[in-house]
Amino acid sequence: MDELFWSSLRLATPLVFAALAGLLSERAGVVNLALEGFLLVGAFVGASTAFMTGSMLEAWVFASIAGVLLSTVFAFLIVTLKGSPVIIATAINLLVFGLIPLTSKYLFNSTGSTPVVPMELRLQNFPMILMVGVTLAIYLYGRFTLRGLYWRTAGESAFSLEAAGISVNKTRFIHLMLAGLVASWGGVSLSLFLSSSYSPLMSGGRGFIALAALILGRWKPWLVFASCLLFGFFEALQMRLQGLEQIQVPLQMVQILPYVLTILVLIAFKDQKSAPQELTKVTT
Repeated sequence: MDELFWSSLRLATPLVFAALAGLLSERAGVVNLALEGFLLVGAFVGASTAFMTGSMLEAWVFASIAGVLLSTVFAFLIVTLKGSPVIIATAINLLVFGLIPLTSKYLFNSTGSTPVVPMELRLQNFPMILMVGVTLAIYLYGRFTLRGLYWRTAGESAFSLEAAGISVNKTRFIHLMLAGLVASWGGVSLSLFLSSSYSPLMSGGRGFIALAALILGRWKPWLVFASCLLFGFFEALQMRLQGLEQIQVPLQMVQILPYVLTILVLIAFKDQKSAPQELTKVTT
């Protein structure tokens, strides 16, 4: 049971970072469907930098920079130019899906996986420790700081925030950039913690599962964290079940467990009332 718990915690790590990135965005009043793209950028830049430099610190830093740059573009298109969050997020995802193979071809003469990073260079427990720290930091920030109050108000009542003389656009821009930063850490965790390289579309839909965890966690940091652990548990469970000869069901049925759970969560909580009020005003 202890092994299953630690496996769940490890597998939930990228998901927690992605879900917290979604929390930072949506509590500020912006739907973020581009989490998948942010995860992939972080994973690719992190793995590529680690292979070329042999430094996990540089890999983490460059992946963070890539996440912030991409989220700055995302924020500029949505907040400054008033683009549709849904359309812009779709465009960001498609851009990432095409740009990574192009860059990989230039760097490594391959549109597939990046070269494998030696086992001794892989990240150990740092991402798990950091995800707990980031969850705590976001909780304390939102609950006990004035900036955190501005952040939450931007998602609940933008008019009230403007009436108080606080810029809604600036608040959203900053938190979208922070979301890109945190999401990129989830990508690095994928390629250098759970794996030893980047492989095409290795996020496996985690950006969208993170949104389900966000809904299940009612946009509250620790509940979101717990929701991600639940999804991590189901992923660890399906991996464990694949190795049991006693399970007489098709392998594919076992592998889809996390995705079935995602669909069930979205159905069960489709009418819940915890979402930031500004999200209901989003149009496509």
